[in-house]
Amino acid sequence: MSPPLRESHSIEDLFKATETLREATGNLNGLQGEIAHVASELEALNKESLKFDPTRFQNEAVVKSGKGFPQEKGMKPFLSSAAFSQLPADMPKKHRELNILAVRSDEFLWSSSSIDRGLHLLPSVIYDPTARSGNGGWTRNADVTRFQSTTAEKQWEILYKHHNDWYYYGTYTCVGNSSIDTEEAQTICPKMARSCLNKVVIHEEQTPPIIHRFISTLSGHGPFTFDCFGFERIGYDHSFYDALLSRKKALQQMSSKSKKASKQIPSEPKKPPNRSSAKRSKEQKKKRLRDGQGSNEGPPKKKQKKS
Repeated sequence: MSPPLRESHSIEDLFKATETLREATGNLNGLQGEIAHVASELEALNKESLKFDPTRFQNEAVVKSGKGFPQEKGMKPFLSSAAFSQLPADMPKKHRELNILAVRSDEFLWSSSSIDRGLHLLPSVIYDPTARSGNGGWTRNADVTRFQSTTAEKQWEILYKHHNDWYYYGTYTCVGNSSIDTEEAQTICPKMARSCLNKVVIHEEQTPPIIHRFISTLSGHGPFTFDCFGFERIGYDHSFYDALLSRKKALQQMSSKSKKASKQIPSEPKKPPNRSSAKRSKEQKKKRLRDGQGSNEGPPKKKQKKS
């Protein structure tokens, strides 16, 4: 039979574990209620945008197809085998003030016929583990508001990464958006849907695994939604295109510097050796040896005087 002290200690551990489980369950229920509340707000805000049909938009013929809109085959990349970060500082002011939308192939779905139309998918809400004083929380995706109907009159210069090359595709406007669920997103483009799910959590290194599992469950059987935006090309800024091509070297260097900076992880400075502590430890070791500690022979025997 276990000693009474051990038994009471086991019961105490079990009680603590039960309380931890109850607290975790409460947090999950709170998170689910929070995301449901945000989802209901999004549904109310997107009532007008529900008229937008992404599939029909992709299949319809482009009405505003003008002259001077180059197609992908005739374009030259302004950056290769590198990540795009920002425009060079020596770009003309009119170009630096443009609204830039830089997207990769897994973030944008073009029409099967041309690059005059495309769909962009974003998570409606995101989870930030640093919100609410580090307790984590859900919030509306700030990127979504950039393309809402109130900003539809804005023009966007789309920079697109195809394979390992970045291209300037032209001037686009957002013509509509709708709120869709995970199943519909998978139907439109599985690759883009997976990429979108990976953007739900920011600061992933600070997010507990249980939250990732919770989000995975929501994406399949919960009120989780995406915002799908339709973009249509309305122009092409040839001067911007020329400015990008003339700065290929600068863009390449900027990308290399950004990559090196991200790899440099500051290491903790080495503490100087504590000399007094080392000296004290050495003296204690000598004392133990004199007293016979640390050996099986016991303390040293005193020498007997010769008679």
